Amino acid sequence: MRLACQSRSRFLARDNCYLNELGVAVILPNVRGSTGFGKSFHQLDNGLRREDAVKDIGALLDWIAQQPRLDADRVMIMGGSYGGYMTLATAVHYSARIRCAVDVVGISNFHTFLKNTESYRRDLRRVEYGDERDLHMREFFERTAPLNNAAKITKPLLVVQGGNDPRVPASESEQMVAKLRAAGVPVWYLLAKDEGHGFRRKANADFQFYAMVLFAQRCLLGDGPLVTPANAHFTVRERIVFEVQVPESLKLYKATHGRGPQTHAEFMKEIVAANQIRLLQLQDGMRYVYDPKTETLLVERPRP
Repeated sequence: MRLACQSRSRFLARDNCYLNELGVAVILPNVRGSTGFGKSFHQLDNGLRREDAVKDIGALLDWIAQQPRLDADRVMIMGGSYGGYMTLATAVHYSARIRCAVDVVGISNFHTFLKNTESYRRDLRRVEYGDERDLHMREFFERTAPLNNAAKITKPLLVVQGGNDPRVPASESEQMVAKLRAAGVPVWYLLAKDEGHGFRRKANADFQFYAMVLFAQRCLLGDGPLVTPANAHFTVRERIVFEVQVPESLKLYKATHGRGPQTHAEFMKEIVAANQIRLLQLQDGMRYVYDPKTETLLVERPRP
C-alpha cells in the first residue's frame, strides 16, 4: 500500500517488481487531503483534522479484509514525505493490522519539522499543517506525533532518508529511528549522505530499491527481519553497507574453514549453495567479513 499526493492510473515502473516478482498487490489510496478532487477535499486533513486522513487507511484495511484475493495478514504500508508521516501514523494507530512499514523522508513530529525545515518553505507549510507558534496547535502536534507515540509501533520499519534534505531534515528520521530502537523495534535505516528529498542518483536509487525489496521479502512475505535492530544501519557510499546477524550454521562454517575476507562472487556462491542466508545479488566489488566478536557479517564496498 503506497501513500502519495494523488494516485492515478499510470505506469508502475519499478513497482511492477512487487506484483510480477513477489506476487504483492499494490494499492494506491486517495485519502482525505489528496489533490485532484477539489479544494474542499484537499483541505479535509488540514491543521487539527490531520488524523482524519489516517482513519481512511483504517477504512482501507477494513476493505482489504473483505477481499478474497488479498491477505489482510500481510499488509505493508509505504509512503514518502507527507506520505512518510502517514506511514508512521498508520504504524501507530494500526500496528496490529499491518506486517511492516516503509517510511521515506517522512515527518515524525510536525513541531520539530516546522522548526527545522528550511525557512523559505516554513510559512507555506504552516498554512496546511498548522502554526507551531500557536500553543494549542503545538500541543496537538506533540500529542499526535508518531515520535511521541512510538511505543504503539510494534512492527518492523524501514526508514529511508537523504542526508541533505532541505524539506524534511534528516533529524526527523533519526529521532524516530533512535526512539524505536530504544524500544527494541526492528528498524532498518538507509541514509544517503549525498541525497536530498528523495534519492536521485541512480546508484543510490537502485540500492534503495534493492533494500526495499529485501525488506518486503523478509518482513512482509517472510518470517521476520533479516537483521537485528542494533545492526540494521545502511549507509550509502560509505564503507559498511549493512550488517547481518549470522545464523549459527554459518558461524560454524566460518569457524571450520577459518577464512577471512572473500570476494563477492565467491561468498555468494557458498551462501547460495548452503542455502543458509538470503541476500540480494549485489554489485561486484562487495566483500564479506565475519566479525566473531559481534557475531556479525559485515558487507563492505570500497569508497567511490
